[in-house]
Amino acid sequence: WLFHSSSWKSTENFSWSAASPPLLRFAALSTGASMERSFLLALVLLLLCVCVACGFSSFFPFFFAKKPMPLFGGKKTGKTSAGNKKKKKMAPPLSLLLLVLLLIAVLGRAVDAGDLLSVFKMKVGETLSSLDDNFSYYPASTALNASGYWVWKGSPGWTSGFFPGLLWQMYALTGEGTYQNAGAEWTKGRAVEANNTGTHDVGFMVFYSFGLGRVLGGQTSGSYLTVMKQAAHSLSQRYSHTVGMIRSWGSISDKKEFEVIIDNLMNLELLFYVSAHGGDPSFASIAHQHAIKTAQLWIRADGSTAHLCVFNPETGLLLKPCTGTPQGLSENSTWARGQAWGIYGFTMAYRYTQDSALLRAAVNVSDYWLQHVPEDGVPQWDFDAVSPNNERDTSAAAIVASAFLELYNYTKNETYLQSSHKLMQALSQPPYSDFNVPTQAVTTHCFHDCGANNCTIIESDYYLLEALQRMRFSPSPLVLAQPGKKYGAQPLSPFGLAEF
Repeated sequence: WLFHSSSWKSTENFSWSAASPPLLRFAALSTGASMERSFLLALVLLLLCVCVACGFSSFFPFFFAKKPMPLFGGKKTGKTSAGNKKKKKMAPPLSLLLLVLLLIAVLGRAVDAGDLLSVFKMKVGETLSSLDDNFSYYPASTALNASGYWVWKGSPGWTSGFFPGLLWQMYALTGEGTYQNAGAEWTKGRAVEANNTGTHDVGFMVFYSFGLGRVLGGQTSGSYLTVMKQAAHSLSQRYSHTVGMIRSWGSISDKKEFEVIIDNLMNLELLFYVSAHGGDPSFASIAHQHAIKTAQLWIRADGSTAHLCVFNPETGLLLKPCTGTPQGLSENSTWARGQAWGIYGFTMAYRYTQDSALLRAAVNVSDYWLQHVPEDGVPQWDFDAVSPNNERDTSAAAIVASAFLELYNYTKNETYLQSSHKLMQALSQPPYSDFNVPTQAVTTHCFHDCGANNCTIIESDYYLLEALQRMRFSPSPLVLAQPGKKYGAQPLSPFGLAEF
């Protein structure tokens, strides 16, 4: 029963799935365990079942008695000085204590990088096995029911690029063709976004699918780059020379307001990358200008960030001070995920431009983060939120766990490296990852997005896996290229790969 499964034949091609043996699957879910640890724990659990069935007092003394003793239920007798027979005292059940300690050690052991990858393999495998062949739908958040399955949404959801990106990350980490093939299938559906001029999120949707397919997935054919060039052109249509920024919300033709949010930094990589790979050089200039102006206007004196700034599209001037935080707690509060986008976005922009102003911006917003997060590093959803409305946000934490690894490469500040590792450890353990809960996601605790702490959103899992990818391809302890020449004429990969 323990070892029978149709889903695998040997340890070489082992993969977690719903068809894995029940006891072995329980061991993996209970610990986030790697294959070897799960086998060990499963055997220990099986041993415990045998002990309960046979009686501890008859089983454990077998190993500790000075003289041979029967294994199951036998009795040893001896004589008193008066010649009367009496039962010989059994050896203390020291094995029981050792067994309990072993279980505590295995269950309580922090999940390391190998274990975390095994958990991702199990969860992503379950997700793929539960799907049909409709590649135009993408997981957005997990259901608030007992199943914990992903809720799938169609295009043009802004998170629709993260699932293909996650599959490309899995392929890069494992080399398994299953992930490469699945990544290619779900990437195809993002091609329709190449002509989308109605949202700044085309960067999220296309770079994390087609871009990572090129960077990580071995998809070097010209068709991927063609889609990216068209998407970059579409995104550039939202740029205003008058404002000097890319419009986030609203129609291009809106003459009353020009709204820009800090999240928009993340979409700039599409423009930088395409310029560095034979695309229009003006795309990189647009991205650079947008990043610089974000650093000038969004960062407050203490290093915290605003979420929204609104400009007059006719004059390019601010209509009012940048106090808006529509996705945070209130005006002038600091939305944790907005701060995370700033850390990641400024760091990425520095990689392509070598502009020291952008590196200073990345350090500035990072230092605010480090000064205001709780002990475990996982922030409240808004830094100004107070109990009982101060739930944690694993999405912001995962974004920063990845960003800090790259920022460390440029600053050599050990604090960023240690903080990234600390975040990854925290996100790999309860309450932020609960492997006893039946869910297809690795992380939990995205209350702000879906109204319950047993829910997550797809970008939380994506950025945690990206952090793992960046950490594992790192001898000491991270291989990241030094920034390339201005506008990144072939900057090396932030994932430690030789070709980017």
